Amino acid sequence: MSIRNKPRYKIAYQSGYNVLGKKNFDNLNRKKWRQIKKRETFKPKFAAVVPVRNLYGQRLRSKQALKSLYGKMTERQFKKFYDNSEFGNTRSNINLKGLLERRLDNFITRIGFTSTVLKGRQSILHGCFKVNGKIIKSPSYIVRVNDCVTPSEKIWEQIYSIFYKRSIKRLENKAFLNKVKRKNKYNKSKRIDVLRPILLPNYVEFDYSTLTAIVIHEPKQTDVSYKGHFNFKHLREYYV
Repeated sequence: MSIRNKPRYKIAYQSGYNVLGKKNFDNLNRKKWRQIKKRETFKPKFAAVVPVRNLYGQRLRSKQALKSLYGKMTERQFKKFYDNSEFGNTRSNINLKGLLERRLDNFITRIGFTSTVLKGRQSILHGCFKVNGKIIKSPSYIVRVNDCVTPSEKIWEQIYSIFYKRSIKRLENKAFLNKVKRKNKYNKSKRIDVLRPILLPNYVEFDYSTLTAIVIHEPKQTDVSYKGHFNFKHLREYYV
């Protein structure tokens, strides 16, 4: 089991990316936090404008930013994901984004069961989630197609009440309702359901009555988006 003793704020500063989720940096006034407070994104430079002696640092920073975004992941685990993807194996047709998104700790965060990846990891270690009816205590478990993910009896009522409160807040927010009406008017193919407490990824189907999420297909490159721009070319060059 990997143990992280480094503060999350220091990890965000070193990687140049906000890995704390919704948490902001308003209470930090030191000069070194200005870059993250302004953009909260990571934009590495391209090789054409970076001296050769600094290329290794750019590649390392790109890798560290992507790895930090997915919580407590060791270098050995991240390298294994890289080797199994199309970047590390030319015969593989599995994209790296899809593998990282299907980690159980990240998957339950995407569907709204937890607010951050780190909280999701802690809940999994306490046996709070089931995959196909079996309790899984491994945060690095890969969710496959047609797998069903549900909360266990420990926290089922708690998550259900949180989803219910989110739906009520959406109905009471007039600005949000007007925004959804405008989007549904001009984009009829992808209509937004007001009662949904969270926007789900395209590769997930969700049953709100039983709090069951089903993976209908593997995530594609277009299904995964980040706040900042990650240079995957740097990531491939780092491991070559």
